[in-house]
Amino acid sequence: MERKLEAAGDSLSKIFLIASDYVKSQLVPAENEFGNVTHLESLKRRVTKEFPHLSERFSIEDYSEDGEDPTKLERNILQIARIADAMTQFAKGVELTVHADMTGGFRHTSMLMLSIIQLLKYRGVKIEEILYSEPTSRVVYRVMEIQRMFTLITGADEFVKFGSVEALNEYFGEKPPPAVKTLLEAMNRFSEAIKICRTSAIETELKNLGEHIKAFREEPDKDLKSELFAKIIDTIEREYGQLIGGAESRAEIIRWCMRKGFWQQAMTLCTEWFPEELVERKICVPKDESVIKRAEQEGHSFGRNWQQQFIIAYQDRDKSGEEFSESSVKNYC
Repeated sequence: MERKLEAAGDSLSKIFLIASDYVKSQLVPAENEFGNVTHLESLKRRVTKEFPHLSERFSIEDYSEDGEDPTKLERNILQIARIADAMTQFAKGVELTVHADMTGGFRHTSMLMLSIIQLLKYRGVKIEEILYSEPTSRVVYRVMEIQRMFTLITGADEFVKFGSVEALNEYFGEKPPPAVKTLLEAMNRFSEAIKICRTSAIETELKNLGEHIKAFREEPDKDLKSELFAKIIDTIEREYGQLIGGAESRAEIIRWCMRKGFWQQAMTLCTEWFPEELVERKICVPKDESVIKRAEQEGHSFGRNWQQQFIIAYQDRDKSGEEFSESSVKNYC
């Protein structure tokens, strides 16, 4: 890692070593070049032998696996949070970029490291690279894509729950593959229509979203990110159901907004759509053509169509301008 950074004209400002009880206490084989030292000390000496300027940049973060009691897991989780706190504290006031090496002796080490990385990412720390070295083959793997899968899953979940596309946009970056780019644009348009409640566009964007999801399924891009996205797109399809096929009624779209907690959008759609629904379903219709014309004229100044004006605010008047009685108005419906 340090060699790679030096080639780029940079260097590690801090090395956080997450050290278990084992590596702090157990000795490495005696024939190693540093003599009778622990695994932790051996690692530090190997690093400083090649990069002497890093000798004062180590920060040892303890991680203990002791105990078998029921609270062990809770303690481990708190230790993870404490390690993330130490790294976050160091990052205060500077723009910190993290490079992580997930190599370790225990099978759960990867889960531990990914948890810390996710906490740091949530706190605004940039994650640049994640490495894993295979001890047997001595091959170093770049495994950043594993961590990015969390962003992909979070993005799909955000779109399902809140109609938000921010995490998916972050996952695919500024230059997504062509098929993904088209789908993301459709998702962004729908998200924007819901967010600002563009009643005239919501139905169209839902239909377009369904068409773009279908197109992406039929001809996805062949890169890794797209293939992973294709495997979870059915979650979005299942959640939005027939809404994205244009088969559901406006009432079902309003119910969907209510289920998602979009109460302002639901109320706006009720105001915009229900008058037309009431008239089209002949629940309440004017019997006189003049009522339609008058509602059309009066509604124009409010930006309403005649159905909205008729249901929301219409009051019938006789030729002298006086309002009819309530019973007389009811005769029009």
